[in-house]
Amino acid sequence: MTAEQFLKLNADPLEKYKKLYRFAVELSNKAHFMKGYGDLPYQAHLFDVEYVIIKFGYGEETVEGYQNRIAARLHDILEDCGFSYNSIKKIFGEEIAEMVFLCQDHKGRDRKARKPDSLYEELKTNPRAVIIKLGDRIANVMGGEMNKTYIAEDPRFKEIVYEPGVGEEMWKCLDIMLKPKEELQTT
Repeated sequence: MTAEQFLKLNADPLEKYKKLYRFAVELSNKAHFMKGYGDLPYQAHLFDVEYVIIKFGYGEETVEGYQNRIAARLHDILEDCGFSYNSIKKIFGEEIAEMVFLCQDHKGRDRKARKPDSLYEELKTNPRAVIIKLGDRIANVMGGEMNKTYIAEDPRFKEIVYEPGVGEEMWKCLDIMLKPKEELQTT
């Protein structure tokens, strides 16, 4: 490779985010090492969140798509692994750091304290973070780990976070997934 080719490669924003994505996968895998998700390694959940956002069209081969994929892979790294907002910002940039930050829970002794209305109100200010959070919820429901909890929380979550035009098909999917089986059979 010539010097000119190398400099051109580093100047291409898409190539930059493809490299950052590969690093994010490696970092999140190592950071969540030995952490479980049900019977699976936690990395399976991170893969599922990324898979969901790709399938709904938010992980395309663009700078924004790779930023979303990076945020999906890192969405739990602040609250679960001791990383700081500033370390994520320094490596991945402010847009990704914001999405990751807005997906984390507050500190608290119970779920209600960790997920106050103010958490969801702040999440709503960033439509891309909402997409990542919806991907996280859909992945959690696919895994069956949180269904009862999400069924109880969903009306309030949706009341606060839902914004027309932001993740419409994801909201529909989550609504269908959270319906009781008896209700699905009658529709």
